[in-house]
Amino acid sequence: MTTGYSEDELYADLLEVIEQMVEAGELELATRKDQDALAARLTGQVRGTRHEGLADWFVEQRGVSELYLDDDELARRFAKVFARLAGDEPTAQWNEELAARIREAPGDVSARVVFGDWLEQAGDPRGELVQLQARLAATPDDATLRRREQRFVTRHRGYLLGPLADDEDTRVTFAYGFVDTLATHASSFADARALPSLAFLRELRLHGTASELTEAATHLPPRLSALGLRCTTAEPLAVATLVRDPTALVTLEVAARPVVLGNAAFPALRVLDARDPEIATAEVWARAFPQLEEVRLALNAERSVPPTIARLFDAPPPRLVRLRITGTWTARAVVQLFGTPLLAQLVELDVDGARFDVEDLERRARELAHLQRLDLRGTNVYHLPGLEEILVTGSRPGQTFDRDRYADVYDEDEDEDEDDEEDTDEDEDDEPETDEASADAEADEDDDGAPPELEFDD
Repeated sequence: MTTGYSEDELYADLLEVIEQMVEAGELELATRKDQDALAARLTGQVRGTRHEGLADWFVEQRGVSELYLDDDELARRFAKVFARLAGDEPTAQWNEELAARIREAPGDVSARVVFGDWLEQAGDPRGELVQLQARLAATPDDATLRRREQRFVTRHRGYLLGPLADDEDTRVTFAYGFVDTLATHASSFADARALPSLAFLRELRLHGTASELTEAATHLPPRLSALGLRCTTAEPLAVATLVRDPTALVTLEVAARPVVLGNAAFPALRVLDARDPEIATAEVWARAFPQLEEVRLALNAERSVPPTIARLFDAPPPRLVRLRITGTWTARAVVQLFGTPLLAQLVELDVDGARFDVEDLERRARELAHLQRLDLRGTNVYHLPGLEEILVTGSRPGQTFDRDRYADVYDEDEDEDEDDEEDTDEDEDDEPETDEASADAEADEDDDGAPPELEFDD
C-alpha cells in the first residue's frame, strides 16, 4: 500500500472493475446493491499481498451468484489496482503544443478533446476524464456517465489534486479533465500551484490573511476570468498588486476592509462584489470599471451613504444595470438612490437586510416602475402598488426576517417623535451605539451577498 492510495480511492477503483465485470456478463450478483458491499469487502481483501485465490474468494461471498473468470483473468481485470497498491502511481504527461492551443482558445472544445486523446494514448488517466466530460457536455442528463465521472474523480483524487486532496475547505469543479473552478485557502493554493490540473484554471477564490493572499498572488494564473479574495485580517488589501492580468477579469469578489484599488483599471470587468463600499474612490468608478454591469455592495457599518457610493449613484459606469445592496444601513442607500442617474439606468435592484418606511416607499413606487426585477426579500416590504409583476418579496432560502433586529434607519427623528407622544422622557436623539468591530463581524455573518462558497462556492 502506498500512502497516496487512500481508502476511498481504492474502494472506487474496485467498484469500477466490479461494475465492468457485471456489465460484461463475467460476474452475476443477486442485486445491484451487492456491488457496493462486495467492493467494500474486497478493499480489505486486497490490502497487502492477498491477491491470490481471488476466484475462490469471490464465489464464497454473499450476493455472488456466478463468476465466469479464473484467478489469472481476475488478476488482469484488477491489474491497475494491484499496480497502485504496489506503488505504481499514475504519472502525469504533458504536451505543451496542445496546451498552448487551449490557452489561446479556452472555449475550443475540439482542442480539449484532442489533448485528452493524446493523454490517454500516453497512459495518463486524465485522458479518460477528458473523454467522459466531453461526452457529458453532449448528453448532460446521462446518469451513467455522471456516475462514472464522479467515480473517476474519487478514484484519482490524490493524483488530480495533490496537496489539495485532503483539504476539507477546498471546493473544486472539473471541466474536460482539468480544474475549472477552485476555492481554497491561500496557503494551500500556493503549495499546489504547480499541479498540471490547474493549468487552465478559470475561476479562483482564496481566503486567508493579507500576507497569505499577497504570497498566493505570485502564483496566480495570468488569464483568470473570476477572482475572489476574502481577507481574514483587518489589513489593507492592495487589489491592484494582487491581480496579474486585470484586463482578463470578468468577475471580482473582494471581502476585505480596507481595500486599496490604486490606479488600477479593469476594462473587461462585468461583476464587482465588494464588502468595502470605498473600494473605488469617488472619481474612478466609471474609469476603473467601464464595462461594469453588476455591483454587489454590503453596507453594515455605515450610518450614511459613503461619498464613494454617492458618486457611483450620480456618475455610474454606463453599462451598470444590476445593483445588489445588503446590510443594516441599506435603506438609507436606497432612499439616496432615488432620482439618481444610476436608478434610471438600472433594470434589476436587489435589496436585503433593510427596514424601510413602507408608506414612503409606496408613495415613491412609481420611480421603480421601469425595473424588470425588484427583489426585496429579507426586508419588511411585502407589497408595492403597481409593481406586482416585478416585485419579489418574502424570505430568502434558509432565512427569516427578524423584525426586531434592525433599527428604524430610514427616518429616525420621525419615529422618535412618535415615541415621545407615549413617553416624554424618551431622548429624541437617542440612537443605539454601534461598535465598529461588532458591525464588521455582523457584516461577515449576515451578508449573504458575499461570494459563496466566499464559501466560496461553487
